[in-house]
Amino acid sequence: KQAFNAYKVQRIKEDKDQERIKLKQIKEEFETYLQQCEHMNSTIKYKKAEQIFGHLNIWTSVPERERRELYDDVVNYLEKKEKEEAKALKKRNVKALKDILENMAKVTFRTTWQEAQRLLLDNVEFVHDT
Repeated sequence: KQAFNAYKVQRIKEDKDQERIKLKQIKEEFETYLQQCEHMNSTIKYKKAEQIFGHLNIWTSVPERERRELYDDVVNYLEKKEKEEAKALKKRNVKALKDILENMAKVTFRTTWQEAQRLLLDNVEFVHDT
């Protein structure tokens, strides 16, 4: 009888561990899915996300409280990522504009911004830059 009780306790412990590991994996998959989803960005509120993703198994498989916490973490992650991307894009654009202006012989220190804008619109390199 003592061996059976020890087996039962061990089995319950193993089941709990397996359940905990499975939940952890589901939560990681949920977080990864939201981080990589094209419909997701830092400005989407939880209620809107619930409308978008609520029918998906990956959304419903995570308990509500934990889903909200993970969602907030993902929104913070995306916000940082979007800021970094915007900063990098701005840096690239400023450098590209600087290079273009330096290579334009007609632009001098006496050129007004209005004149420079007209010259830039005629510049093939500037027009085709995305």
